[in-house]
Amino acid sequence: MTSLSCQLYHTGKNVSAKVSSAGMSLCSEKCRIKCNDITDDVRSDIFHTYYGMDEESKNAYIFGCIITFKPQTVHTSAASHRTFSAAYYITVDGSRKKVCKRAFCTLHGIGAAKLRHVCEQVASGQHAAHPSQRGKHASRPKKLPDDVRQRVIQHISSFPSEPLHYSRSCNSGRQYLSPILTINTRSSATAERQRVSCTRLSRLAH
Repeated sequence: MTSLSCQLYHTGKNVSAKVSSAGMSLCSEKCRIKCNDITDDVRSDIFHTYYGMDEESKNAYIFGCIITFKPQTVHTSAASHRTFSAAYYITVDGSRKKVCKRAFCTLHGIGAAKLRHVCEQVASGQHAAHPSQRGKHASRPKKLPDDVRQRVIQHISSFPSEPLHYSRSCNSGRQYLSPILTINTRSSATAERQRVSCTRLSRLAH
């Protein structure tokens, strides 16, 4: 198993690991920019460099790879019109090389929505990418308060645990609850801790 197998996004559902585009087709054979001519070494270097960054650096990097401009053509019969067009660039041997949108997404292992989000920031005239808001916004009505989360963690940590024996390279230090634990034994242990706590409080009161 390669280290790439550990590059997963944990979003509550199973997702595929991000992999380099080396050996893949970046875009259509009819692409006028000839993006498929990019060598596997360059593809691999771009991929590993990108995924070696933190989220803020990734956004700043993509922001710097995009140039937006007014659409050169407008279809008068269209129901809606694009407010901007974009050109995408990568750096190869110290020089900027233009690539198509599909190739840019494939090279970096990102989706069109992520790219569009940064493009809109460039087109708005910003000087830099917005700081990442992952996990920072307040749109989670069922989110537990920090003190409640801490009590849950303390409660779980009070039970016996065992180290993980498999996939240690991806899960170093991770602990799992003992398989001999049952609902009854956990309830009994919790009741005993509550009894001890009440006894201590009673002694302090007297």
